[in-house]
Amino acid sequence: MKIPFDTDNILDRYLTSEECLIVALIENAILDATNNGIKKKNNREIRNEAKRWINSESIDPFSFKWCLSILNLEDFDKKNIIKTILEYRANLNLNKKEDYYGRETTK
Repeated sequence: MKIPFDTDNILDRYLTSEECLIVALIENAILDATNNGIKKKNNREIRNEAKRWINSESIDPFSFKWCLSILNLEDFDKKNIIKTILEYRANLNLNKKEDYYGRETTK
């Protein structure tokens, strides 16, 4: 079953549950590689591993290139994909409100 992926970018289409998982994998790697995610222990190691994964030439299952091919994004420039995901996340963060403890609240 395909579900809508709520965004106005290159990923704006209906995705299967499996494709949503792959989008989340790519998104998390980009956030880790660019330090836009939550600060974590061993942040440098996580950032370096995410960058290695994104820049890998591997086409093995769950490699970055494989993920792009599953989503039919292999013809898109890697920089545009990264920029689009970061912009999307920034827009999500602008619309999200949290309480003192970091729990999401409604506006």
